[in-house]
Amino acid sequence: MLRWLSAIIVAICAVEAYAQQGVNQEPALQIQAVAYAINITPLRVEMDNAEFFEQVQIRNDSDELLNVQLRIFKWSQAGGTDQYAASSDILISPSITRIAAHQTQNFRLLRANDKKTAGETRYRIIVDQLPNLTAISANQTQTRLRFSVPLFVNSDTATAPDLEWKISGQQLNIINKGGKTVKIGNVILINSSGERIDIKASGTRYVLGGSDVVWEMGADIRCDAGPLKIDAVVDQQIIYATPSTYCL
Repeated sequence: MLRWLSAIIVAICAVEAYAQQGVNQEPALQIQAVAYAINITPLRVEMDNAEFFEQVQIRNDSDELLNVQLRIFKWSQAGGTDQYAASSDILISPSITRIAAHQTQNFRLLRANDKKTAGETRYRIIVDQLPNLTAISANQTQTRLRFSVPLFVNSDTATAPDLEWKISGQQLNIINKGGKTVKIGNVILINSSGERIDIKASGTRYVLGGSDVVWEMGADIRCDAGPLKIDAVVDQQIIYATPSTYCL
């Protein structure tokens, strides 16, 4: 089932570094940006157990030709961090294409085989902008964008999420003992005086089923300063939790 969300991703006259090795970006060269506005729908793709295909739509809202490549990486978490591995479980058609200015392209996601398994499998759809060689001069390079969209397969067969919260030293560890992935954001600590404390890296994270993530809280938050409580948004619902704590 698709969740039809959309976003505008814009790069305007900036200098950035980019590399095409794996999923992670590493400094490779300095590049001068051309303004791009890319609209991708949805921002989260779900392929239920009974489904064999879904689709992603990319619209080029800029005045420039857009060359794009889409790839699938299997997504896991180990040691509190995200891990990615190339995968052929899901096929993309087309995988490389050109999108003219102010035009839209649909990309079809297909299961590589009809074998179904119980439990959720997670992937990332990596979208890379490829160079437009006809649009740049010999003395100019071009900004290239990279972004990713989560893909969840068979989530409807997964067991419910079951979260455990732990504070160790200056780290917050969130463990999902259930089978279904959750999205967590706006994490705030509340001390014994009722003071609300933003943690250092309180962004938005997915916690995959059977996995855990680690957030750095910052040196000003002490696990021995008394009992702490947590206020967070989990799958768009506000929750309150009491973490277990111990100090290193």
